[in-house]
Amino acid sequence: MIGVFSGTGAILHSDVERALTALGVKYRRVYDDFDMDDVDVLIVPGGYTVDMWEPVYKNRERIYDFLDAGGRYVGICAGAYLAPEKVVLRSGRLPGLGIIDVENIRKSGSEIVEITLLPHPLTRDLPSRIRIWYQNGPHIDPREAENLAVFSDGYSAIVKEGNVVLFAVHPEGSKAAGVDASPYGLQLLMRAIGIGEMKDETAAMGSATASR
Repeated sequence: MIGVFSGTGAILHSDVERALTALGVKYRRVYDDFDMDDVDVLIVPGGYTVDMWEPVYKNRERIYDFLDAGGRYVGICAGAYLAPEKVVLRSGRLPGLGIIDVENIRKSGSEIVEITLLPHPLTRDLPSRIRIWYQNGPHIDPREAENLAVFSDGYSAIVKEGNVVLFAVHPEGSKAAGVDASPYGLQLLMRAIGIGEMKDETAAMGSATASR
């Protein structure tokens, strides 16, 4: 089950839900108590980082236990700001989840940007450059994380470390801005939550069975 955080400050959760519906993926909402008993993937969407910080940080031990049990964390924009050791705000810094070793640079702006995809299983068979919605997300110094995509300034737009994937961009698009998710954005989101991997494994098993 996919869980979408829709608690305090997570005002863009509906954009993620719209994308998941387009993909035919079932989900449920996760609120400030972070009840995730039946959740396999937690998506923390865009929104007001400073408002989202309190419920997310308060429940960090639940998130750690969730990840230790094999769960996935997919952070989009604000969800990406909250994931490293330090949360970079316009007014200063707060302690973060520390679930990925990256450093975020606070940026602003709302526009469609072009990013360059780098070779990785999550970007396979996609164009080397795609246009995607950006809305105040971080520019990411990946440090030891896998670098999946970069902005024109060389900072990372998508990173992965273990079972944590961060999007500085919005693969789900933006209803308020009138920007639909592109097929490439949906593909990236699908792979980040593991749906693409499951389809590939099923196809591989089918090929192996057919060859016997």
